[in-house]
Amino acid sequence: MTTDGSAPRWAQRPAAQREGIEVGPLATVLVLTLAVVGFAVVGLSFWIQREAEAAHEKAAAGARYPELEQTEVHARARLNHYRVIDDAAGVYQIPIERAIEVLARDTVPPEELTTEVRF
Repeated sequence: MTTDGSAPRWAQRPAAQREGIEVGPLATVLVLTLAVVGFAVVGLSFWIQREAEAAHEKAAAGARYPELEQTEVHARARLNHYRVIDDAAGVYQIPIERAIEVLARDTVPPEELTTEVRF
C-alpha cells in the first residue's frame, strides 16, 4: 500500500499469463545459431593463420642472409679449386668432382664399370 492507501502501481497491472511458447524450437534455433557462429569463428581463425604463414614465407623468401651467402661462396671455393695443403708431404686439394673421378677410376677396374644399378 502507498501512503494514500492505494495499491502500488505494479499491483494494479494485470497478472501475466503464460502464452504457451514452446521452448524446444527456440532452443534448437539457438543451438544451431551458436554452432554456425562457432564454425565460422574456427574457420576464420584457420584462414587468418594460413594467410599469416603465407605472408611470413613470402617475406622470408625475399630476405637476404649475407653471412649464409658468404659461407656458401667459401664452401664452393673449397670444393671446386686446387690448393696445396702440404707440398713437402705431397698433399694437395683437388676439386670434389675430380676426386670422385679419381676414386672411381682407381677403385673399380674399367671393365667392371657399369651404369646399371644392382640391388
